[in-house]
Amino acid sequence: MSFLGLGSFGEGFVKGFAESANEALKRDIDRINNRIDKVAEIRFQRALDQQEKRKERVDATVDRLREGAKIIGGPNAEAFAAGLLEEYGSAGYDNILGKLVTAKRDHGMDLGQFFERAGKDAPGQTLVLVALSVPCLAKILTLQVVRKSVQPQKLLHLVYQAHTTPQ
Repeated sequence: MSFLGLGSFGEGFVKGFAESANEALKRDIDRINNRIDKVAEIRFQRALDQQEKRKERVDATVDRLREGAKIIGGPNAEAFAAGLLEEYGSAGYDNILGKLVTAKRDHGMDLGQFFERAGKDAPGQTLVLVALSVPCLAKILTLQVVRKSVQPQKLLHLVYQAHTTPQ
């Protein structure tokens, strides 16, 4: 008995149509799978690129922190450098490091000791304020305005005033 009463021609036609539709469907599925594979590969490559960029930024930040710690010196230099970067931001960090290098070079200041001492003498001050006070303190000490009778807390306050007062 023939399929749907179409006879052998109808049966062959339907069978051929079904096989060609099946082949077309397989090709479409393969094409879709290839696209999915390409998208997955592109996403994977993009994720690798982003991970590499993050690693480069982290490495650059670590290098900047090491540079800052080397400039500051002392046992807690890494912590001070990290605190300055966190408080002052990326652009400000480079600016303040330049000022610290100048104060250290021009006035021979032991920055590590200064930061340690400032943490004890003026515990409420931020690292940024302490760092900004270094160039001012160097100027004050150079001009010999500060006498031994000035208390350390007042010294930092004087330095802050000298830094914030318009000139």
